[in-house]
Amino acid sequence: MISEKSRFRFIWNILLLLLVPLSCILIPLNTVFFEASERTILLIYLIDAFFLVDIIMNFFTSYTADGQEVTNKNKIAKKYLLSYFAFDLIANIPILYAFSADASSFLLMFPIFRLFRLVKIIAIIKSWRKTLWNYSSYLRIIQFVVFMVVIIHWIACGWYLTIRLDHYPDNSWLATSHFTGSDPISLYIYSLYWTIITMTTVGFGDITPIRNIEIVITIGVALLGASSYAFIIGNLASLFTKINEAEIKYKDKVQAVNQYLSHRNVPDDFNHKIREYYEYLWTRYKGHEEKHFFKDLPIHYRLDILHYLTKDFLAKIPLFKDSSQALQNELLLSLKHQTYPPDCFVIRKGEIGNEIFFIAEGQLKIVSQNGKNYNDFSMGDYFGEMSLILNEKRTASIVTLSFCDLFCLHKEDYVRIKEKYPEFRKVLKLISNNQSSMRSEFILDDIIL
Repeated sequence: MISEKSRFRFIWNILLLLLVPLSCILIPLNTVFFEASERTILLIYLIDAFFLVDIIMNFFTSYTADGQEVTNKNKIAKKYLLSYFAFDLIANIPILYAFSADASSFLLMFPIFRLFRLVKIIAIIKSWRKTLWNYSSYLRIIQFVVFMVVIIHWIACGWYLTIRLDHYPDNSWLATSHFTGSDPISLYIYSLYWTIITMTTVGFGDITPIRNIEIVITIGVALLGASSYAFIIGNLASLFTKINEAEIKYKDKVQAVNQYLSHRNVPDDFNHKIREYYEYLWTRYKGHEEKHFFKDLPIHYRLDILHYLTKDFLAKIPLFKDSSQALQNELLLSLKHQTYPPDCFVIRKGEIGNEIFFIAEGQLKIVSQNGKNYNDFSMGDYFGEMSLILNEKRTASIVTLSFCDLFCLHKEDYVRIKEKYPEFRKVLKLISNNQSSMRSEFILDDIIL
């Protein structure tokens, strides 16, 4: 059994995405413009054989339903037979016919059936969009471009095929355009040029339809181009907008804030700091607030995500290193993330501490009246517990030296966890003993944070 999420299946699907447009381009090109050589016929046989193997593989490839991977062969076969099997079978009719026909007639038999292979692109990209959400818009653009290239190519081949089937009449577009006798590559370029010009404009008049069949085809291609123009432009605009949708909304919000502050005559330097703060949030978090972003997830998923996002941070915090898994989980769910810009007060002298801060990133310094220089706080350090535990006013301030990401444990959560987990007291006591020298220095200098 082949898992649809396996690396082998992913690589196989990439090959399919490459071979589908290749076969849709190569076969009509060789059918209409070139005399098929043995090498070309062999290549087409190999490509078709690849798709026959894919049909067999689809009966042994699992699929996902209701969040579960289905590996039952009967269910897999039923799903495939009711979905894409008919398209795959029709697309492979030419090679099935080739087993009973001579190679010279093979290329001219049923080439249009290979267009059904485009459905394979839809199926693959649809499955990828379920897992590759970040690239959903890019996948739609790839699908759109492949479809347009193949359609334009087939129209160009059909335009030249009209005169080939009539044995190059003297009143054809080829004869009146003085392109008779050109090599096959030039003839394809002329046909491709006519197709694109007719679909996008009314034409330049250098390649003109003469016969009724040519006029009818020209009308159809012009109507196709005109009707699809608005659809194409609208969809492409929508796709490119969705790619940057989050960034556009975020920048609109920042611009609105800046305009409001300017309207209220807020100094430009402070307005500039606000803009830098928002730019940092976008660079680091793409404008999303994690505390709201995962709140609808089950608690175990949230814990797994939080453990992954904070693994480097947790490894350096003694409070987490010395705690049990249950206590760690409770602390993670209780911590509130906060981001501070440079030169910003996190705590101020005179406040009564109601929270403990843990540093995930950045540097901070202590500002006290005694003017003494203390070691800066950095990733893995924490502060604020002395004022909270002693219920005393803070006697010093802490200011950021750079952009800082902090996790805050509020007093209510601190009290609740301490009552719920008796080991929390032991962990705090152990940490206090390990950092007694630094805390003793603070106490001797009458520094309460």
